Amino acid sequence: MKDMSKKMMRAGALTLGVIALAPMASAGEWRLNADRYPDIRED
Repeated sequence: MKDMSKKMMRAGALTLGVIALAPMASAGEWRLNADRYPDIRED
């Protein structure tokens, strides 16, 4: 029973970590300088 409890705690901690980092990985609106990065300019 203790092993299962440890696994559940680890899974919960991992889930909370993923949820906490998810907003940081969202695309949102990118503001890049087209003069500095010529690859992103439209031809």
